[in-house]
Amino acid sequence: MRRLIYLVGPPGSGKSTLMGALIPPVWLRVFRDDQRMPRDELFHADRLIGAELGRHRASFSGTDALAMNIHPHALRWIATSHHPLVLGEGQRLGTRRFLEAARDSGRMVDLVWLDVPDQICRLRRQARGSRQNPQWVKAATTRAARLAEAAADMPGVRLHRIRDHGATHDIAVRLAADLRLTEVNW
Repeated sequence: MRRLIYLVGPPGSGKSTLMGALIPPVWLRVFRDDQRMPRDELFHADRLIGAELGRHRASFSGTDALAMNIHPHALRWIATSHHPLVLGEGQRLGTRRFLEAARDSGRMVDLVWLDVPDQICRLRRQARGSRQNPQWVKAATTRAARLAEAAADMPGVRLHRIRDHGATHDIAVRLAADLRLTEVNW
């Protein structure tokens, strides 16, 4: 079974942190600077488990660091990729077209919406020294909510709404169980 798990939410909602907590520390990351789709390939015991989409950054990869024109390349890549598991988070590929392309290629698609209150997101952005434009933040928040609303009615896409903004580890454990990541022998 091939699968896409994609996290969306407002800036500061914890997407990158949660993604990092979902990936077991025993999985080896190998960055592939492929112009079609930059990604970290994930291995366990010399076996390809999957890929986390995005450009390599200090601690996490993420789609927001990708080129603005990546979308057509990403649609082709997800349609032809043989990675058993594809993980992604962020605004750049958090689109209905990307989810549909993954679904239409035979993947099980899970969209995880981090529905975190604005005040908490604002405090988190301030704590990390973010200087994101407030209008961009508002638009990104609206896009994530609209994608989640659309996903609720998309055949072949399962929506997981997380309103909890507690400890990342606890959320990751519950989400991994909900996504059945702990039961799958990748």
